[in-house]
Amino acid sequence: MNLPLLIAAGVGGGVGLTCVIAALAPARPDLRALLAPAPADPPRPRTPLGRAAQALRVDPDRAAALARLPRHDLELIGRTPATHGLHKLAWTVAAALVPGAVFALLTPVGIAPSPAVTAATVGAAVVVGFALPDIDARVRIRRARTQLRHALRAYLVLVALECRAGVTAQQALVQAARVSQTWMFARLHAAVERAQLQRRPAWEGLRELAPRVGIPELADCAELMAGAADGVTVADTLLTRARGLRDQPLAQRRGRVGVAGGAMAIPVAALGACLVALLSCPLVVRLLAG
Repeated sequence: MNLPLLIAAGVGGGVGLTCVIAALAPARPDLRALLAPAPADPPRPRTPLGRAAQALRVDPDRAAALARLPRHDLELIGRTPATHGLHKLAWTVAAALVPGAVFALLTPVGIAPSPAVTAATVGAAVVVGFALPDIDARVRIRRARTQLRHALRAYLVLVALECRAGVTAQQALVQAARVSQTWMFARLHAAVERAQLQRRPAWEGLRELAPRVGIPELADCAELMAGAADGVTVADTLLTRARGLRDQPLAQRRGRVGVAGGAMAIPVAALGACLVALLSCPLVVRLLAG
């Protein structure tokens, strides 16, 4: 057996495994980034890759071009463009090293693929490794936005109950955001707390948070609470919006089911026509023969 080749394969496999572990390392929540005075500041790095990006002073613009995902969407899952770019780089390197290590281990046994097969396999692995972090990030962002919508529904109910209890709109927004310790309520509380620290109404914090998280219902809630500051009773309206948020996923699923059912009409009609033609074929042949 070729000892240097085995050593190189082991080193390559170890480097690839280290990159994968670093990419999948669990992130610790950091609320100080949410309470930063400048809303445009990127969140502090939470993972080893994020700290590496900060230590290496990765250019955010270049990393954003590599990430190909909006900065605000990445902030939902606690990443910056630089961190996500390093995730993609780590997965690409790991995907490139794994086939090479496998082929290197198979060579001493007598299984030696051709250079063309090796290059094609490594190229395909690189493409997959480069695309997987984007797919995973989109799934995480979609899940985080869904969780935030569910939290917003509960938040609207809590704000409505606070309003019915006779507190002011400012106090209702702040007290309702303190109920839960989940990251969704922490994001809402950070928005209203930042607005208070800047001596602005709490609903302005929600209005600024809406485009950053991609949930326009937050802006609607802010508009309603701004009207409540002028003496308008909005508890019933908030409860109606909460019910609308609850029924929105069901309506979307029904719409998708309707679209899928309409798309199935043409194949079903074609199948019925083929069945009628199959049943009538013997009769037609007999009539033509007679």
